[in-house]
Amino acid sequence: MKQSRPFRMEGKNAVVTGGAMGIGLGIATALVDAGANVHIVDVDGDAAREAASGLEGYGTKVSFMEIDLTEAGAGQEVVAR
Repeated sequence: MKQSRPFRMEGKNAVVTGGAMGIGLGIATALVDAGANVHIVDVDGDAAREAASGLEGYGTKVSFMEIDLTEAGAGQEVVAR
């Protein structure tokens, strides 16, 4: 995964919604590779956990959260966490 970094994000935090698979996981991976701490948010908690686990060990913090962002107040809950 570690390639030449097209951009740097050391010390920055990123939230990736739908980050458990597909394009979202690709974005989360690129952000981790750029040095960002990444919080993966997805409606599929098991997939989010697996994605976060797969991105650990690259020198950044990776966390996950299972939540349905279509529910009222979900966005505020993500930010609060």
